[in-house]
Amino acid sequence: MRIKPPKIIRKLYPSFIWNFPDEKDGIFLTFDDGPRPEVTPWVLDLLDKYNAKATFFVVDNGRYGDLKKIAAAGHSIGIHTISHDYKKIYASEDAFFNDL
Repeated sequence: MRIKPPKIIRKLYPSFIWNFPDEKDGIFLTFDDGPRPEVTPWVLDLLDKYNAKATFFVVDNGRYGDLKKIAAAGHSIGIHTISHDYKKIYASEDAFFNDL
């Protein structure tokens, strides 16, 4: 089942990927809570070696590393919250959107 975000959201962020082809033999690689300077360069080198792409879900807009290198390698970047403090984020709807 696919859930599409409202059209207004898709229009506000036209460079985002909103649809994926139906792939029976494919997988999606994701990495959360980074980037981390002690891990991310190694992951990028490994992905490059196998000509694979991934999505990196970053915390705090990537304060732990350089997002430009990830994007330049052709990978996708998503936000994985600013604080990563789930007690705070889910305390209220306002808290969730403030963190987002």
